[in-house]
Amino acid sequence: MSRNTDGSLNYLSPGLGTWLSTADGVQFTYVYNRLLDQATRTLVATTWVDLTAIGDGDEWSGIWKRRDLDANGSVALETGGSIRGHRQSLEPL
Repeated sequence: MSRNTDGSLNYLSPGLGTWLSTADGVQFTYVYNRLLDQATRTLVATTWVDLTAIGDGDEWSGIWKRRDLDANGSVALETGGSIRGHRQSLEPL
């Protein structure tokens, strides 16, 4: 959820996803409805991610893709790219 500076709703994105453990990492997909502009516009967005663990599994890299459909089912946005990350170290209590 995101709010505008005046407190009104910018967008809300309820959704559902699934993931699959692979030999090298994990793949996941989630689909969500994005209610925009005080819920006057709706997009259906799908994001796909394919991650591969690096070394001992504390780092990963992969690709992502996102597609948004407008209320008529037409593609409103299609984008993607590469990603890389690492596990955040936690300080013990």
